[in-house]
Amino acid sequence: MTAGTVIDLTMDDHEEAAEVLTAAFLSDPLMTFLSGDSPAGHTACTAALMRLSITYRLHLGWPALGIRGTDGRLEGVIGLSAPGPTPQSPVVDALNAWYRETIGPEAAARYAEYGHAAHIGEPDVPHHYVGVIAARPDLQGRGLGRKLLVAARDAALADPSSQGLWLDTSTTKNVAFYKGSGYDVVAETTLGNTKVWGMYHSLDRT
Repeated sequence: MTAGTVIDLTMDDHEEAAEVLTAAFLSDPLMTFLSGDSPAGHTACTAALMRLSITYRLHLGWPALGIRGTDGRLEGVIGLSAPGPTPQSPVVDALNAWYRETIGPEAAARYAEYGHAAHIGEPDVPHHYVGVIAARPDLQGRGLGRKLLVAARDAALADPSSQGLWLDTSTTKNVAFYKGSGYDVVAETTLGNTKVWGMYHSLDRT
């Protein structure tokens, strides 16, 4: 395996992947909204969400990809949801229950509110959802995110049912970044003082 190669993550990678995601998302405005006044605290709430986000995707066999550097560290992570509803799974149910218990009822209510807002304007066609994407904070700006988005697009193209990719972001600078990768803003909403943009990338299969 050469440095910078995108790899398929396995369940053995879930803890390191969650650590990469947590480090990157701690400063994200959405995490501040979601954690609120949770007794668990901001860091614990963020870590719990990142562990949930990557673990259930790995369990379901949905695309979960990473980039590993020459030093062996996982440098970047992206996790997708496949088109259609989430399959019924006792493992996923247990993960969701663990997450709600970890963050507490008020933060869980905020997460439910976000879950609705994140899909406002989402196209009514089969598509992949970019649930999480991040590079280690000390490695941001080196093209890792763009490489992961290309890999996500390839994964979506490999699924004949998928017509595009959807994502949401609450960071202004990320809007321009995603636009540069072919995503268009199709929805805007506000959660408390946090603005959320919904963005869509339509797949060209010609």
